[in-house]
Amino acid sequence: AKCWGTLLRESDDDSCVPCASLCDPHFRVNGHHFYEKFCSHCRANGIVVSAGRVFALPSTLPPSLDGAALSCKGHGLWSSDGAALGLARGGFRLINHTQGCKSPRLLLTQQHPAAPAELRWLQPLPREWTEDNGRSVRLW
Repeated sequence: AKCWGTLLRESDDDSCVPCASLCDPHFRVNGHHFYEKFCSHCRANGIVVSAGRVFALPSTLPPSLDGAALSCKGHGLWSSDGAALGLARGGFRLINHTQGCKSPRLLLTQQHPAAPAELRWLQPLPREWTEDNGRSVRLW
Protein backbone atom coordinates (compact mmCIF):
# COMPACT_ATOMS: atom_id res chain seq x y z
CA ALA A 1 0.00 0.00 0.00
CA LYS A 2 1.24 3.48 -0.74
CA CYS A 3 1.84 6.29 1.72
CA TRP A 4 -1.39 7.88 2.92
CA GLY A 5 0.18 11.29 2.26
CA THR A 6 -0.16 10.56 -1.45
CA LEU A 7 -3.80 9.55 -0.94
CA LEU A 8 -4.54 12.76 0.98
CA ARG A 9 -2.98 14.93 -1.71
CA GLU A 10 -4.66 13.04 -4.59
CA SER A 11 -8.06 13.91 -3.14
CA ASP A 12 -7.58 17.63 -3.75
CA ASP A 13 -9.27 18.99 -6.86
CA ASP A 14 -6.26 21.27 -7.34
CA SER A 15 -3.62 18.93 -5.97
CA CYS A 16 0.06 19.02 -6.66
CA VAL A 17 1.25 16.98 -9.61
CA PRO A 18 2.68 14.41 -9.32
CA CYS A 19 1.74 13.74 -5.71
CA ALA A 20 3.54 10.41 -5.47
CA SER A 21 6.89 12.07 -6.26
CA LEU A 22 6.83 13.72 -2.83
CA CYS A 23 6.70 10.39 -1.01
CA ASP A 24 9.43 7.81 -0.46
CA PRO A 25 9.01 5.41 -3.44
CA HIS A 26 10.20 2.45 -1.34
CA PHE A 27 7.75 3.05 1.51
CA ARG A 28 5.26 0.32 2.38
CA VAL A 29 2.63 0.59 5.11
CA ASN A 30 3.78 -1.54 8.00
CA GLY A 31 1.55 -1.52 11.05
CA HIS A 32 -1.84 -0.50 12.34
CA HIS A 33 -1.05 2.85 13.99
CA PHE A 34 -1.99 5.99 12.08
CA TYR A 35 1.58 7.34 11.94
CA GLU A 36 2.79 4.06 10.40
CA LYS A 37 0.75 4.81 7.27
CA PHE A 38 3.00 7.75 6.29
CA CYS A 39 6.49 7.76 4.77
CA SER A 40 9.42 9.54 6.39
CA HIS A 41 9.09 12.52 4.00
CA CYS A 42 5.46 13.14 4.98
CA ARG A 43 6.21 12.70 8.69
CA ALA A 44 9.10 15.18 8.46
CA ASN A 45 7.46 17.79 6.21
CA GLY A 46 3.72 17.35 6.72
CA ILE A 47 1.02 16.96 4.11
CA VAL A 48 -0.42 20.11 2.52
CA VAL A 49 -4.11 19.94 1.59
CA SER A 50 -6.69 22.51 0.55
CA ALA A 51 -8.11 24.44 3.51
CA GLY A 52 -11.56 23.99 1.94
CA ARG A 53 -11.44 20.33 2.98
CA VAL A 54 -10.46 20.83 6.65
CA PHE A 55 -12.88 21.85 9.40
CA ALA A 56 -12.66 22.25 13.16
CA LEU A 57 -15.06 20.02 15.07
CA PRO A 58 -17.14 21.94 17.60
CA SER A 59 -16.87 20.87 21.23
CA THR A 60 -20.59 20.06 21.19
CA LEU A 61 -22.00 18.21 18.21
CA PRO A 62 -25.55 18.68 16.92
CA PRO A 63 -28.03 16.20 18.47
CA SER A 64 -28.73 14.76 15.02
CA LEU A 65 -25.20 13.38 14.88
CA ASP A 66 -24.40 10.41 17.02
CA GLY A 67 -21.06 8.76 17.69
CA ALA A 68 -21.71 6.19 14.98
CA ALA A 69 -21.86 8.88 12.30
CA LEU A 70 -18.43 10.14 13.30
CA SER A 71 -16.87 6.73 13.76
CA CYS A 72 -14.00 6.31 11.33
CA LYS A 73 -13.07 2.75 12.17
CA GLY A 74 -12.37 0.91 8.98
CA HIS A 75 -9.68 -0.51 6.80
CA GLY A 76 -8.70 2.57 4.88
CA LEU A 77 -7.98 6.25 5.00
CA TRP A 78 -11.55 7.44 4.37
CA SER A 79 -14.81 6.57 6.05
CA SER A 80 -17.18 4.97 3.61
CA ASP A 81 -20.17 7.13 4.44
CA GLY A 82 -19.81 10.89 4.17
CA ALA A 83 -23.59 11.06 3.73
CA ALA A 84 -23.93 10.43 7.48
CA LEU A 85 -22.42 13.89 8.00
CA GLY A 86 -24.33 15.56 5.20
CA LEU A 87 -21.64 15.27 2.53
CA ALA A 88 -23.03 14.84 -0.98
CA ARG A 89 -19.90 13.01 -2.15
CA GLY A 90 -16.84 11.30 -0.73
CA GLY A 91 -15.83 10.20 2.72
CA PHE A 92 -14.08 11.86 5.62
CA ARG A 93 -11.35 11.33 8.20
CA LEU A 94 -11.30 12.51 11.80
CA ILE A 95 -8.01 13.89 13.09
CA ASN A 96 -6.96 14.20 16.75
CA HIS A 97 -10.16 12.55 17.94
CA THR A 98 -8.88 9.63 20.02
CA GLN A 99 -8.15 9.67 23.72
CA GLY A 100 -4.71 11.11 24.38
CA CYS A 101 -4.63 13.28 21.24
CA LYS A 102 -4.09 16.98 21.62
CA SER A 103 -6.58 19.42 20.20
CA PRO A 104 -7.77 20.61 17.80
CA ARG A 105 -10.19 17.94 16.66
CA LEU A 106 -10.48 18.21 12.89
CA LEU A 107 -12.56 16.73 10.12
CA LEU A 108 -10.91 16.26 6.71
CA THR A 109 -13.22 15.64 3.76
CA GLN A 110 -12.14 13.42 0.89
CA GLN A 111 -13.34 15.97 -1.65
CA HIS A 112 -14.32 19.61 -1.48
CA PRO A 113 -17.88 19.83 -0.15
CA ALA A 114 -20.34 20.54 -2.96
CA ALA A 115 -21.90 23.37 -0.95
CA PRO A 116 -20.84 25.05 2.30
CA ALA A 117 -24.32 24.43 3.71
CA GLU A 118 -23.52 20.71 3.75
CA LEU A 119 -21.25 21.24 6.72
CA ARG A 120 -22.78 24.30 8.38
CA TRP A 121 -22.53 22.61 11.79
CA LEU A 122 -18.71 22.65 11.52
CA GLN A 123 -16.48 25.54 12.46
CA PRO A 124 -14.17 27.17 9.91
CA LEU A 125 -10.47 26.98 10.65
CA PRO A 126 -8.84 29.97 12.31
CA ARG A 127 -6.72 31.84 9.78
CA GLU A 128 -3.54 31.21 11.82
CA TRP A 129 -3.89 27.46 11.20
CA THR A 130 -3.64 27.94 7.45
CA GLU A 131 -0.86 28.70 4.96
CA ASP A 132 -0.75 30.38 1.57
CA ASN A 133 -3.23 33.17 2.46
CA GLY A 134 -5.78 30.73 3.86
CA ARG A 135 -5.75 28.37 0.89
CA SER A 136 -3.99 25.38 2.45
CA VAL A 137 -3.38 23.52 5.70
CA ARG A 138 -0.27 21.54 6.64
CA LEU A 139 -1.22 18.36 8.47
CA TRP A 140 1.16 16.62 10.86
